[in-house]
Amino acid sequence: MESEIVNRKVEKLIDYQGFASYKKQLLKGKIWITNGLIYVKDDPGVFLTLQIDSAFLNEIIVTKNGKIMTEAMLAVSEQDDISIEVINEKVLPRCIVTTNEQQLKAFIEVEPGYEITRKIKNALLARRVTLTLEENKTITEKVSIEEIRQALREANVFYGIRE
Repeated sequence: MESEIVNRKVEKLIDYQGFASYKKQLLKGKIWITNGLIYVKDDPGVFLTLQIDSAFLNEIIVTKNGKIMTEAMLAVSEQDDISIEVINEKVLPRCIVTTNEQQLKAFIEVEPGYEITRKIKNALLARRVTLTLEENKTITEKVSIEEIRQALREANVFYGIRE
């Protein structure tokens, strides 16, 4: 009984070594993104490219070999030193009061303050990978009643206010 268990362990180890060789072959000539890092495995005659999602061109800064890239698509290889900076955003709360021409009606536009945090999405093995982001919007500051009252006073709205 004991010898069967040992034989099975040896067979699994041999299978794993075969898998490691297969994995190296599978990665050859591919680019992928995992946990915000870009991985590249060269293959002669294969042209690997990284494309920046056009929706996020202003939120991603890609540096290749110390030079900031301005193109939406760039060729990459294992020898390249590539770094990615993701720009997060913070918007302050605002309250805008507008009136109609006769100044009989006032309209209040309120937008709370928020933060947008961005994270690089993972990308599967391919010869061309698109660098794209996940966005998470979180409300950080709300507009208070007093700020709305102040905006109304600044717009010279004093009468007929229904809270």
